[in-house]
Formats: sequence, structure tokens, C-alpha cells
Amino acid sequence: NTDIVTVSDSGAVTAVGLGEATITARDTTNGYVAQAIVKVIQNNEKAIAVPDITQGENFTVVLKADGTVWAMNKAGQLGDGTTTNKTKPVQVKINSKEYLTGIVEISSGQDFTIALTKNGEVYAWGNNGYGQLGNGTTTKSVYATKMLKPDADGTIENVIGIDAGTSSSYLLMKDGTVYAVGWNTRGELGLQNNTNKTLLNKVLEAENIVRVSAEHSGVSMQTGEGKLLTVGYNLEGELGHNSTTNSANNDAGRSKNLLWSVVNSTRDGELQNIVKVEGGTHQFIAITEDGKAYSWGYNGQLGTGNKTNYVYPTTMKIGDASTDITDKVIDVGASRYTTMIKLQDKNGKTKVYATGLNDKYQFGNGTN
Repeated sequence: NTDIVTVSDSGAVTAVGLGEATITARDTTNGYVAQAIVKVIQNNEKAIAVPDITQGENFTVVLKADGTVWAMNKAGQLGDGTTTNKTKPVQVKINSKEYLTGIVEISSGQDFTIALTKNGEVYAWGNNGYGQLGNGTTTKSVYATKMLKPDADGTIENVIGIDAGTSSSYLLMKDGTVYAVGWNTRGELGLQNNTNKTLLNKVLEAENIVRVSAEHSGVSMQTGEGKLLTVGYNLEGELGHNSTTNSANNDAGRSKNLLWSVVNSTRDGELQNIVKVEGGTHQFIAITEDGKAYSWGYNGQLGTGNKTNYVYPTTMKIGDASTDITDKVIDVGASRYTTMIKLQDKNGKTKVYATGLNDKYQFGNGTN
């Protein structure tokens, strides 16, 4: 995304805007590929984070550039020490006297939120019925509390990325591995079982991961080579394995509930050159290096011009079903039944398109 950073012929990276970008390096002699996710923040002494907004069911959480976190609406998910609904933002607390600070990333599930600190620790608050707060219990928390290590001996450290599913949490570690906790009924934690967890567990076969994106009952993991691995529920084909069987049964030689590669659009290899992926409820949307957007899973919001579910990635369209996207796709977002993509034309002008459910004016275009 050249709106965020540019890379010179010598490899120098220059920040030109606020936000996040994926940088891909290629060794053309030996065929090696490596990716890095870069975040650009404001150039002032108080800024430590890219401002962000995340939402759960009937509540909203806001991350400010100064690393403070604010929330409003549904009771108990606000992290302010109360169970009282709020119509104005309140600052999230860690106890009755201290506020949560030093946060660089946030993510909300259905009724809980997780937050990453600049020091690599993770806080969580809200509902905890499946253990998604990662504190060894199933008791909800009205304050932000630190996630524990897998053995509960101290708090987790060295985390560089986070994402929340409906009732599960995923942590990307500095060494490229992934840990998960919470709801695991559909095997979405990638642990070769279907048992819910109240303490973090290492996701099996997750290595060299640079980004984690969860959806309702599954998760995708972007590797440093620009490929995608998925695990979890697959009734609508949302895992992109060219089937609707759960990841338990994709190959006779595979044990159940393990990560599996997403196929490409022609179904003759792996999907490659990914720079970003986002999960909705039962769908994933991915952007490739050449600026194309691919979607798969439950349809109505895949932008394909029809309502056919896709078990493999298919290119998104605009307008009617015959119109290919000619501008470069630079960003994408997915919710339960709505998908949005951000396009950039050759002159640098950007536009946002939406597809899917619009009964509550989700498109922002004056229609429903």
C-alpha cells in the first residue's frame, strides 16, 4: 500500500501515511520470499499506535494514538469496572484506580476484547464463558486483565499481533508461532481436538506466521511466504480447501483440526502472494500483491455477483457480475454479512465499495 509506505530500489522504506502495509522481499536467485507487516504512527512524542476501532455485539472499542482505550454501549464489555450501559465513551481500566495504557492494537469478539501492549503483553476483558480471556477461568472480567502463560506461571510476553474470533483469542508471537485460547468446538484453535481452553495453547504447525485473522469459527494465518493456512469450521467452504468438509477430513493422512493451505482460484495449487486477509462470519477476503481481491465461503457478501457459496478463492467484481476490478485493491474489511474494499486508481485516487447486506444502511450510500 503505497499510501502508507514506499520502498526504494535499494530497499529503503519511507513512511508516507498513517496505517499498515505489507512489504515483500524476494531473493530472485534462490527463490526465497519474506514478508513484514509495517505500521506507521503519527510523528509526535505522544503517539504509540495507529488509531483503530473494533466492534463486538452491541459495543464499540476505540484505540487512540496515545495508547489509551475507550469503549461504549453494552454492559460488562466496556472494561470500566461496571456492568452499566454507556452512551458515551469511557476509558478502559485495569482496576478501580488505574487506566489501561500503552496499547498498540485491539480486537473484539462477540462480547469481549483483547488488547496488545507496546511491551508485548496482552490484556482482555468482557465475557469469558469459553475461557477466551486466557486467565485460566471462565469468569467474566469488568476490568482489563493480563493473559497468562500456557502454564499459568506469569503473564504472556513477546506477542506482536492479536485477533479475536467470536469466542476465541489468537496471539501472534515474535518468533512467528501462534497461541490460541477459548472456544474450540469446531477445532478452530488448531490443537487436534475440540476441547475449549482457558489457558493459551500453541497452535500446531503454525510457523513463520506474520498475520492472524479470525472469523466466527475458524482462523486464517498468513505466512512469511505470502500463503494462507486455515483451520476450523467449514460448512460453507470458508476454509478455502476446495471442499465443505472440516479440516479434520481434507486428506486421509492428516490428523483432525490441523492447519491446511488455501487453494488458488484455479484449484491446482496454493493461493500465493497474499498481502492481507480479513475474516467475516463465514467468509474470508484476501488481497494479493498485484492488487486483486479474492473471496470465499458463505455468499451474499463475497462480491461475485451471485449468492453461490465458494469453497475456493474467486475474484471479486464491481457493479454487475461481468465487471472486473481494474483499480488496485489496497484494503479490505469484513463483518457478518457485509464486505468493503478500498480501491486506488492509477492517479492515486481512492474509493470504497461495499457488497452484501444493506438493510440498516451499512453501505453508507443513502440506500438500503
